[in-house]
Amino acid sequence: MHLEERKVLLNRASIRGICRGWRDKEWWYTGVLDPESQVYVSWYFLRVNVADAFVFSVFDPSRPGPEHLVKQIFYLEKPPESSREGTYLVRDRRGFFVSYTGRGDGPEPGWSFLLKTKSIEAEIRIEPRRPSFTKFDNAVQDNYGLLNFFGASASGKVQAGGHTYELNSAVAYYDHCFGRIPEQTGWHWIAVQGDKFSLDSLINYGAYAQCYTQGWHSIEGVPRPGQWVRLEQAVSFENSVSFDDKDYLSWKKPWRLTSTDLDLNIEILQHKTDLTRVPPILPFLVKLHHTEAFVRVSGKARIDGVWTQTGDMFGVFEQHYGRW
Repeated sequence: MHLEERKVLLNRASIRGICRGWRDKEWWYTGVLDPESQVYVSWYFLRVNVADAFVFSVFDPSRPGPEHLVKQIFYLEKPPESSREGTYLVRDRRGFFVSYTGRGDGPEPGWSFLLKTKSIEAEIRIEPRRPSFTKFDNAVQDNYGLLNFFGASASGKVQAGGHTYELNSAVAYYDHCFGRIPEQTGWHWIAVQGDKFSLDSLINYGAYAQCYTQGWHSIEGVPRPGQWVRLEQAVSFENSVSFDDKDYLSWKKPWRLTSTDLDLNIEILQHKTDLTRVPPILPFLVKLHHTEAFVRVSGKARIDGVWTQTGDMFGVFEQHYGRW
């Protein structure tokens, strides 16, 4: 497992180094749901050829809109040699500090997240509770790898937007993805979990696309409980709004996720959309449209020919497209 957590360091020491790894990309995403308050906290780090980026958000359905609290573009600090087998994401500069360190295995597995800015503070500890799953695609010209943890335990506190959010019995999701990715890209991705069922599904569009769908359940009478099961990877994410409807791009209506093994409804609880442009005026290097939604998902799934109800699952749904 430690091999999948090792950073794939991009070489920015010279123009030659940048060009050599131009399509190498790497990112980490974490989502934490507090079941009592139904607050969802997420953060992700993104490493591309010209810059690193960090985004931190709080989705609170009791408030009118998601708190998109932090978005920073910088270069991450180079990790010390001893941390190369785990997660080490650190930046400290002029009133902004973020640190995300740890690993999913070893004698004391887990990750620690710290964030301090002028307007927000967060301190969260995450401990894995289930085995991870990995997926590696080799499309000859491009390649893609991922390491995912579901069902992790999270605790801590977030102070943001004039509110304090206590995370006592929260459930966390963690992933690390990396590879040689097409410059022009687009995908739909969902990672949700509940009391009985968890699901992770990606459909990437275009040449040399990657895709995966994995399920985990603890339902009596259904085959292969307590382990990750690979489901049909050719899935369809469908917006329930027709093309000529004025709400088509508003994310106000539910979506569906279907395949020969899935029939799920996706309810959008809150969402936010970012546009990243590098350079800002003429974005010929990076121009990305990224929507992150906090969702509730329910329906049915088929494991080894047996259909079962999933129950309610909560987590993240993404739509991502553009050039990077």
